[in-house]
Amino acid sequence: MTVLLTYSSSVVWETVARLGCPPCPSTFTTTIPAADLDRLASDVGARIERSAVRLAQRARQGVDLLAGLRVYERVDDLWYRRAAAVAELFRDGKVAGNAGYVDATTIQRSVVAAMDHGDGLVYELGWGQAKRPVGGLKTEGCDADLAEIVAIARLATMTRATQLLLDQPVRLRIVPGGRRFYDALFTRPEADEAYNEQRAAIATRLGHGGLITIAKDAFDDPDGLCERLAAIDRAFWPSPTQSELRFMQFAIDWAHVLDAVEAPHGRRPPNVLKARWAKLSPANRALLVRHLCVALVNPETIGEVCDHLIDRAAFADSVSWMAMTVRDSAAKYALLSQITRRDAGPHGQAPGVLRLTVMEKADQPQVPVLSLLGSQHGSFLPQHVVALVARDGRCLRFLPRMSVPDGHTLVTAALSGTEPRPLFFTDLSWQEATELLRKIDLVNMS
Repeated sequence: MTVLLTYSSSVVWETVARLGCPPCPSTFTTTIPAADLDRLASDVGARIERSAVRLAQRARQGVDLLAGLRVYERVDDLWYRRAAAVAELFRDGKVAGNAGYVDATTIQRSVVAAMDHGDGLVYELGWGQAKRPVGGLKTEGCDADLAEIVAIARLATMTRATQLLLDQPVRLRIVPGGRRFYDALFTRPEADEAYNEQRAAIATRLGHGGLITIAKDAFDDPDGLCERLAAIDRAFWPSPTQSELRFMQFAIDWAHVLDAVEAPHGRRPPNVLKARWAKLSPANRALLVRHLCVALVNPETIGEVCDHLIDRAAFADSVSWMAMTVRDSAAKYALLSQITRRDAGPHGQAPGVLRLTVMEKADQPQVPVLSLLGSQHGSFLPQHVVALVARDGRCLRFLPRMSVPDGHTLVTAALSGTEPRPLFFTDLSWQEATELLRKIDLVNMS
């Protein structure tokens, strides 16, 4: 199975390769009051219903326009016609990244089978681990922010549109990948758990907690998955492509590896690196990860590391260790994708379940690839980017943290719990920015 990986990590790689280690940008911070955050969530929640109605209308019209072209089967039958309209949702480029060649006929058949099952259609989407800052290159922290709000609002819009088309119960179940891919990504377990709770809280805050649920477990039993992975001899591990290596360099939770993973893939970090890590402040740890990841892409920057972080020779050894870790992680990531049993376990491919994905599988055209952040952002995933609300023509953009212009304001808010956490960056006042966000078009996002 070929997995086409997220483009956002490639953007980081290409920028670092071209520019070297970017300076840590300066920011101001402000917080949205709770009442204003409630108003924003209410307005976005109301737009979900209006957007879903519009999306459902477009899907019905699409089926009408295709009459006689044999894209769908038995459209004179009520249930088959409704199922065709659901499939047509995923032929909309605003919804799915593979809209131009998705196997709509197979989707139609799957929806009919789900309706025959009697318990209603369940969408199942494997989506992500907690954000990983990578020394501030990718995100501001590990918590869900405006990117996750937009993604969940768009998922709710698609799911609600399906309800309108089928006139039946429909739910979407998000299955996280933190435990499933831990042996490759080493994401901090407590960060993953918090991220899942935050996504569930966002769905509830938008008024669609019953429509979207976050599963607690991966598709497969993690212990059984580890056993099957361990049974594969290293000689039979796949050779990662350049694209897979670039993705993995910025997907591994390096801070957690240095904090708590004794020997990733059997390779211990250099002793000097571990000793220095233990003595550094959180800010200097982030800076060291930043320099290490940049040097992994652009070895010419090895001489630029600050002496107060680590000496040059130990730094070069650390980069070599990271390169070997990345290669092994990329191979394990591919293996974990291949050996997961999707037809077993509590969240397997059961009757009534229609699989969705956020990463394109080249050999599975019947699986819609959702554009979580809108078609303009392609395969960007919320866990790899931050949100920028700006004065220019495109008021809302998603980009790596390193690409946020210097001097922008970091807007924080208490999305879940009481502690304000990063929400988005802006060159506007928070009042102007939230006013723009209240008018967001969840379907036709630019």
